[in-house]
Amino acid sequence: MKRSVSIIIGLFVLVSLLACSQDKIEEFRVTQEQKAQGFVPDPLAFDVEVTLARSVSKKTGNPIGVGEHFGIDEGSKVRAFVEAKNLNPDRVHSFHLVWLKPGDLKESFRKYAEVSLEEVEGGWKKQILWKKAEDLTHFKEEIQEGEEPGVLMSTVMSVKPEKLRDQGLYTFRVYYNREFLTEKTFELVGQEIVFDGPGDGPFLMIKKAKLSAEVRLTGLDVNKEYAAELAWHKPGGKKLFSKELSIVASADSSATLEASLNISKKKKRKAGQYELKVYLENSLVAREKFELVKP
Repeated sequence: MKRSVSIIIGLFVLVSLLACSQDKIEEFRVTQEQKAQGFVPDPLAFDVEVTLARSVSKKTGNPIGVGEHFGIDEGSKVRAFVEAKNLNPDRVHSFHLVWLKPGDLKESFRKYAEVSLEEVEGGWKKQILWKKAEDLTHFKEEIQEGEEPGVLMSTVMSVKPEKLRDQGLYTFRVYYNREFLTEKTFELVGQEIVFDGPGDGPFLMIKKAKLSAEVRLTGLDVNKEYAAELAWHKPGGKKLFSKELSIVASADSSATLEASLNISKKKKRKAGQYELKVYLENSLVAREKFELVKP
């Protein structure tokens, strides 16, 4: 008899949680629809916003290099920020943050978090328990505090070359209480920059000298036209000038961009370390430093 009562209570709790979950998901979808139609949604409604960026500022905590295109290069990462707003304090909120590979959308890896809130003087104390999918008894606690009943979660995918990540279109998904909530796609782009100038580098600033750059981008969508920019930067980081163009990938998902920099003696450029940066749809996908010297 006691066992039957326990089972009934357990089922009741499960049904209640599922009902609450459905309510929050419906609330989220209404909020998204209002945003899409240009309306200001209820500021107290449940909402989740996803931002993809290259890194985070140590000073401000704000995302750096926000975009949907990222280059595969040494030490690089793609960081997903998930901001969940207006969470109820009377329940535990479950989030799965999932990275999916290109093509067949097989799972690369995921992070699992249980979020709970407690109202304290002056605001809210938020507890995030980061758990491993293969061992839910193991967790890492993160505490946040703030005036609003919400949390900011983040997860990182390394895209440095030795990770051998496939190029192409990835998907990042958010599940709330094990139900799909929202997703965002992004592209991982391979790149190679080759300079051609007087000497093998450092490059000599001599009479009528020119430095040419050939940029090869791979892993692009062949059905899409991209806005690209090649920006030359002086020593110290200030932009010298840039070249904007539209590109379409060839059948092998690649595109080659070309640009040149006048480094003749007549230009009187300062000697030092310069940099070429390559942007795709305003996202930095490649950068290469080079040095100019006087003969």
